[in-house]
This record gives sequence, structure tokens and C-alpha cells, in this order.
Amino acid sequence: MKVKYFILLGFIGISIAVTASEIEYFADAQNGNDEWDGLSETFVSGNTGPKKTVGAAVELANADGVPSIVTLLPGTYDRGEYFAGGMTNRIVITQPHLKIRSKEGKNTVFLSGYHDQTDAHGLGPSAVRVAYIAEDLMGMGNSDADIQATNVVFEGVTICNGATLKSDGGSLNASACGDGGGVYCRTPEGGGASLLIDCVVSNCSAFARGGALFRQNAYRTLFVDNYAGTGGSAMAFGSMAFCVVADNRGESTTYNMRRAVNCTFANNEKYAFMGGYEMYVFNCLSFGNGNNGSSPSGNAHVYYYDSVCASPMRLLDGQDKSSLISDADSSWFVHSSDFGWRNLAGSPAIGKGQGYRIPEKALLLPPGYVYCDFNGDPVVTSGRVDCGAVQSDPLMRCVIEGAGGGVSVEGANVGTNIFADATEITVVATSARTRPFVGFEVNGVQHPAVSDRYTLQISDSSATIRAIYGKTWYVDAENGSDFNFGGSADNALKTIRAATTNSIAGDVVLVAAGTYGESEGIQFHTNPIDDDKTSPINVGSRVLVPKDVTVRSVAGPESTIITGSVATVSADSYGNGPDAVRCAMLEGSGSVLDGFTLTGGHTSTGSEARDDNDGGAIIARTGAVAKNCIITNNFAARSGAALKTTLIDCRILNNTATVRASVGRECGFYRCIIDGNVGGEQAMQYFYDVDSCTIGKDNLDLNGGKGAILGYYASQNSKIANSVILGSWLSKEPHCTIRNCVFVSKPANVLQEHIADCIVTNLDSLAFDSEYHPVIGANVAIDIGDVSIVSYRIDDAKDLLGCQRIMNGRMDAGAVEADWRPLYAKYLGGRRLVVTAVSPEVRATAANQVYIPVGSVDCVLPLADMRNSWFYVDFDVIGTGALNIHVDGVLAGSYSSGRRQVRFSAGSGRVSVRMEYVPGMDDEGGVVIYAVREVVGTVILFR
Repeated sequence: MKVKYFILLGFIGISIAVTASEIEYFADAQNGNDEWDGLSETFVSGNTGPKKTVGAAVELANADGVPSIVTLLPGTYDRGEYFAGGMTNRIVITQPHLKIRSKEGKNTVFLSGYHDQTDAHGLGPSAVRVAYIAEDLMGMGNSDADIQATNVVFEGVTICNGATLKSDGGSLNASACGDGGGVYCRTPEGGGASLLIDCVVSNCSAFARGGALFRQNAYRTLFVDNYAGTGGSAMAFGSMAFCVVADNRGESTTYNMRRAVNCTFANNEKYAFMGGYEMYVFNCLSFGNGNNGSSPSGNAHVYYYDSVCASPMRLLDGQDKSSLISDADSSWFVHSSDFGWRNLAGSPAIGKGQGYRIPEKALLLPPGYVYCDFNGDPVVTSGRVDCGAVQSDPLMRCVIEGAGGGVSVEGANVGTNIFADATEITVVATSARTRPFVGFEVNGVQHPAVSDRYTLQISDSSATIRAIYGKTWYVDAENGSDFNFGGSADNALKTIRAATTNSIAGDVVLVAAGTYGESEGIQFHTNPIDDDKTSPINVGSRVLVPKDVTVRSVAGPESTIITGSVATVSADSYGNGPDAVRCAMLEGSGSVLDGFTLTGGHTSTGSEARDDNDGGAIIARTGAVAKNCIITNNFAARSGAALKTTLIDCRILNNTATVRASVGRECGFYRCIIDGNVGGEQAMQYFYDVDSCTIGKDNLDLNGGKGAILGYYASQNSKIANSVILGSWLSKEPHCTIRNCVFVSKPANVLQEHIADCIVTNLDSLAFDSEYHPVIGANVAIDIGDVSIVSYRIDDAKDLLGCQRIMNGRMDAGAVEADWRPLYAKYLGGRRLVVTAVSPEVRATAANQVYIPVGSVDCVLPLADMRNSWFYVDFDVIGTGALNIHVDGVLAGSYSSGRRQVRFSAGSGRVSVRMEYVPGMDDEGGVVIYAVREVVGTVILFR
């Protein structure tokens, strides 16, 4: 037996007691016997007891000819066959006043026909209809009174699996054997001989019209999964009130139906209404129904009153369209039997209907019944009511969006959740996460995570909730815990490993100040760095950075440290050995390690190329980047600092390689300071770029001698540019291009045509301060760089220390720019003036003046502690533009051509001065600033 969508609601029992003039018969599909008299609910003695089939009990009522009731005990009534109307039926009714009712409700009694197994819809010669009502019953016309007649009543039963005959290749016209798969009545068209109350009609099929009912009326009945070939999958002719009509199939849902009052039509395959008669729709709700039904016949008119229709409706000229809502979102409405078809809060169906239409237009109920909605709740018959079959309080809708990242949400299911009569719900993000949990978002408003639990007070009509999983992880070695979510600084993880283990492409891991060493454990990469290496990989790393993930310190490298460890087994004198630990492994393209000190890393030993003895601080796959790092005091057999890493803005100091490449192999170096590294052969081997670097004089071999700095078969595509190289030069055919560099020894083995704009000098001409700033006047590397050839990998606005990259009109060679501001201050105002900012184009003249071709100079001048102080600016505008002088942020004057000295009044203390030159047309001049000084003495103004 196939029955769908039964709703588990309390049965509104029989309201009418058996009167003295009525005879009550009983049937029991499980325990009855058709040889018994049907006059007792249970077997008594002799032949006194219930019938087994409903047809046998109805036969008794038909024969008596007086008002009768047939009461059905729980069970499936699928036995008995009675021929009428050209086909087989389970029940044939000829009695004009008969009620067939269940004892315990529609979920317990099933009146079942039979589907022909040769047809997808069950149509065919073996089909059995559920009930046939003879045509000679009284008074079934097309008037209002006739439509509201209630001669035969089905109450609290499920009618299912009925079907009709079908065409045998000819034409089976609409007839008794092609109409009404569930219940068929022979009354004149437009009428309804019987009334269904609190029933279900499911999985019934008709070849022609009325898959469920033909010429019936229905009240508080569910029509679901019925089929009709030419029209009316749920009903042909008749009327309905407070019914739900859902998921029916075939050519229109209703056909020539007279009235629908407070009904819900949901998700039916085709149009809700079709036919040739005038049809009236009051207080109804329609949504999700198809729009591909056949054209209506005749003068079809459907008149809508106070209804909400969100699905496509068949509209003809002259129809009342005032109450239609087109293209509405059907998610506003409940279309699930789980909640009795109640409206969702916020639905436009709420309060749209008119209560007075219910007693005026709905079916006339038998004596003793009162109007209830589909679920049996009371209805009002005045004022505003809800459209649709259900009048209960609306439901709250809560949508839990997909959590993503493998994190589940508990307390409500992912997807749409409906809550009846709830005041609050609690959703919980579980700790089995792979994304950093940030908080919850409710109706677009974010609520940061205080814990993994969020309680939602239900006050709005609906709520959309999602757990927010960010792409930023937080790590804090001192205050974090690996039991946290890691989605905020207050909820930080303890180890970098806990974050990177769960990170995905695009994530950023922010690491607080601290030392990240033994607590990180040891992580091993599973695949060789190079495809041709098959040796065991038995040296792990403290930190593993996945592809396309950035691990960045918050406080900078001076206070955020990753430490490796020495070997404890078979260690050499440098601490290298098989169980040593390096600092970091960068998995490949997009891996970024930013802002750490990497120290104490070690590898295994051996002279051959293996992953386990290479890269004391960092081992990486091509495309990985380490930036803003201090890489110091690391040890390896090969590549003391790094292997296959792009190094940007790094200080690579005091690393050791026992075999070769104390700095690194197969790396690119961009704006780095490299000094104090010790190792065999060259310090930097197989490099692919050296750009804007300062390579110090103390990169030595293992014996303390001046080892070669660069070399060993660099690629022809390699470039050395804008760099200062203070040590010995190249070896073994470094086929590369060298531009705008300074050396202390002439490059060897480099074709002359590959060298341009370089200087070879001695150490005496290359003075640096303690931070590797070139000393102005004592370093030939100043102003020989070329910004146009700087790699795209580095920002040409800043040097390694974050200072302005271009000063005095041109960049310097090396990683750190000379700071011209103190010299400009000396030229303009002596020791008291402080120059705070200059444009890159500003430069010093041979006469110790400051020249501005375009841009500005900002300075601060301390003034005497007087109520009114004065200062002056001495300048000469030699171009066609204008010099604008701003005092404490306010424009104090604008001056064009000529030499002049202008005085300005200021308060006591400090005054800020900006001198900005704006060039004129074809301006090749500019302005020369001679002085910015305080006026000494008394200033007397004459008026």
C-alpha cells in the first residue's frame, strides 16, 4: 500500500452522537467477519460482531434505506469488490443518508483501492476505485444549496490507492469509469453528493478528471500525490474549505470547482484552478504550483477575493487580480506537513483574508459542527483572518547556513528550521573545527564569539544564523590554548602548528610575541623538495607553512622567535645530526613566513644533496617566501640559512654551512642584509636574483678567510642589481646580468657586456653606520641605484628598515637608504631644526642648499618661550611655479619667482613648517631653500 504525507495531528473525533433514528454498523479489517451482522464493535456471540470489509457494512446500510453510520476500527480496508459505473469499486453507496467514519482518526483507517501494475499511474483494467456513489441520490444540482448538501459523509478516514480504467487505444471519454479515482458521484455536473471531513486523499488516479474526488465537497481534508489525466488531480466539480492541496500531479489541480474557502494550494504540478465554470476563491493561499496546464475551456473565470497567490495563476480577461501577489518567495510559507501547514511569521498571507466570508461562502456543515481550521483550531468569522487552511499562531523560521570548513552547528540543523511556539533556541559551534571560529551572524548582524554557544531570543519573524569562520588565525604562546578556536586574539591558539594544521589556501596566521620552540613539536614534510631526490627525509621542522598560507608575526622579528634544536644523536661539532630540527618548512607557492627571528636550526650531516642536510633555518619548495625575518645562528651541512626560498627584507647573519652555501642555495635575495655567515665554497649558490642587497665584508670560509660570495653556475636569467658587495667576488661561471652595483673586487667570469653602471672600489669608500645606512660623503653607493630595475617583489617606497627608499633624487645601492634629512636640516637651520619628511625629488646642492624641483620639505622648528615668536624662510623661486608655505597645517603664503625672505609669526614652543613647490607650465626650475630660522631680536611692526 502506498500512502504519502500523513500528518500526525490529533483527530477531531465524531461530533454527532448516533440518534435513535440512525442505525450504526461496524467494520474491523483485522478482526471482523463478513458473515457477522455488523451490529457490534466486537464479536459477542453467534454471528454478532463487526464486518471485515467496509463494502459489506455499507451494503447493510444500503439495504436498510434509513440514515446510517458505518464506524470503522483501525486497519486497512483493501478487500471487497463491487461493480458499478463500468468498473470495480471497494464501496458502492446507494443510501442517501450515510456517514462512514473512523473510530480513532484518519491515521488509523485506510480505505484502499488498487492500482493496475501495468501503468505508471495505476490506471487499467485491474484498477479498483475506492468509492462509487449512485446517481439516484437526492437533490444534487448546481445551486448554492445543492453544493452545500451533505447527504453522504466520510469523516476521519484516509482514501488511498484508488484508480480508474484508461483508454484501450480508442477514446475513453469522461465517464464513470474514467473519472474519480478516489470517490466518484453520479450527481449532475457542478454538484457534490458527499462531504469529506478531516480526511486524507492520497495516491489516487483518474484517466480523465478528478484524480482524488469527482463531484464531492471537502472540509479540513488533505489532498496529496493524486493524478488526473485531463483535469482536477485533487477535485473535479464540488467545493472545499480549510483543505490543504499539495504535490498533486496531472493536468490542473482542480477542475470546474465551484468554491475554495481558506484553502492552501502548495507545490502542485500544474495550475491550481482550471475549467469552464465560474470559480470563486476566498481567503486562499497558493504557492509553488506549476504553470504548464492546458488552456481552460469555454468561458472560464476564476475570481479571487482576499487571497494570496505566489505561484503562477491562469488569469483571463475580466478576472479580479487585486488580491494576487506575483513572484512571491514561497519560502515565506510552510510547505511541510511536519508543522501542520502553518504560516511562517512574516508571511504576506497573515491577516489578508476576511472572516465574514467563512460562514457566508464556505460549505454548510452538518448539525453540531463548528468551523475549525485544517488542524482543528478555532477560526474567527469576523475581522481579518489568515489566508490558507491554517489559522494557528505563525511559526518562527530559523535558517542555519552551511557552516563550512567542516565545522558543524548543533542545536538546529543546517538548513531551514521551523520552530513552533519556541521563545529561544541555542546553536552551538562544535570544537571539531577546521576553520577559525569568529562568532555568529544573526540577520546580518555579527556577534563576536564569547564562547562556542549562542542563544537566540525569538522575537523577529525569522532569523538567518550562520557561524562565522574567518580566514585569520591567532596564536599566542604565552596566553593561548590549543583548545581555543583561534578566531580572535582573546581566543588564540597556543601553537603555530595548531593553526597551520587546519589552515587552507588564503588563510593568515597572526602570531603574538613569544618563543615558538619545543612546544611546536616536530613536523616532517612527506615529499622530497626535488623530484629526483629519493633519500629519506628524517629531519623535521618546528613550523610548517602550507601552500597559499601566510604566517605573520604581530610584534615583529625582534620579539617573535622560532627556534630549532641541535641533534642529540651522532651530532657533529656544530650540532648537526639525524635528529636535529630546523626552524621552518615552507610547502610551496604562496607559503609566506613574515616577521620572525629564525635561530638555532640544524640539519643532518653529509656532503651529498639531500633534504635532511639542507636548509638550517628554512627548507622550501619553489615559490615560497620568507620576509621581514632575522635569520641568524643556524647550522647545516648545506645552505646554512635557506634552501629554495625567496628572501625579502631579511637580515641573514652569522649562519654556518659545513659543506657549502652558508647563506643559501637556489634562493632569490631581495633587499637583504647578508653578513657574518661562514661556510665552505660560496656563500650564495645557484641564486636566481640578488636585488637591492647589502652583502657585508665578514662572510667567511670555515677557516676564517674571505670566501667567495656569489657564484656556482648562476643562471643566464639571474640578475644582480642595486647591490653592494663587500666581500670576494664570484666563482665558476656565474652567467648573469649585473646592473648598478658596487664591488670591492672586480667580478670574475662575467662577460663585460653583461655589466652596466657599476663601480669597483675599496672598503675605504664604502662607509656604513651600525644599521648599514650608507654614510653620506663617505660611501660611493649613494645615489647610484636605478629604481626602474627594482624587482616587482619589493616595494620601492621603503628600504629594509622601513625608511624612505629614494632620497636626494635617486636610490642608493644596497638594502638601506642613506638618510638625508639631518643634512638638509643642517643646511637650512642648524642643529635646532628637524627635517621630518622630504619628497624623493628633493636634493642637496653643491652650495649646501636644499633644492625642490617638485614636492615638499617638512620640518619642525623650536621657538623661544615667548608669547609671540617669529621665524623666517629664505628662498629663491627660479621656476615658473609657486612655493606654498604652510605653518602648523595652515597655508600662510604662496610665492612665485624671485629671491625673498618672508617672516612669519608663531606662538611659543614648536612650529611645523611645510614648504611645497607646485611646478608651473614647462617648469624646469623649482625653488632653492636657503634657510628656515628663528628671528633673533625684537621685531617692530610699523603701520
